[in-house]
Amino acid sequence: MTSKKHDHCPACGFVFDETQPRSPKQHRAFFHMVWLALNQWPEAHAFQPSGATHKDRFEHLRAYLLCEAKYRDVRGERMNLETQMTRDDIMLFAAALQVTSRSKYCFLREHRGMLYIVEPKSIAEISHEDFQPVFDEVLHLIQQHTGIDIKFIKQELRQFQ
Repeated sequence: MTSKKHDHCPACGFVFDETQPRSPKQHRAFFHMVWLALNQWPEAHAFQPSGATHKDRFEHLRAYLLCEAKYRDVRGERMNLETQMTRDDIMLFAAALQVTSRSKYCFLREHRGMLYIVEPKSIAEISHEDFQPVFDEVLHLIQQHTGIDIKFIKQELRQFQ
């Protein structure tokens, strides 16, 4: 038995077409919940959004949450661990990797002699159906990290303009 694809979003009522594959209301709800998370982000959390403005901190948190939700690209480069790399050498190597990043907000991870750059994928062109699991995972992460309970009821989603 095959499942029939919806021609509309069961949560917000948006009617899909070729020009707009995702509900703008779902998109706005995603940004709304990240703003809520930023305002409640715990000071004791290992990750702290940074930036000169509130919008910069918001974008940094959004990138972090997307990467944590595994909606990301990962590239790795092998470091030469046979030579004694100083902390400065590693920082220069990391800076060179970051220059090639597509995102202003990317994250560096080292694992077994590899330095990885982790970047959030863009949510601009993802379909509604493909975005829903990302949305749900980010919602789960926000609830887990901040302790706030975010629930979007159908009526509330339909009101996002």
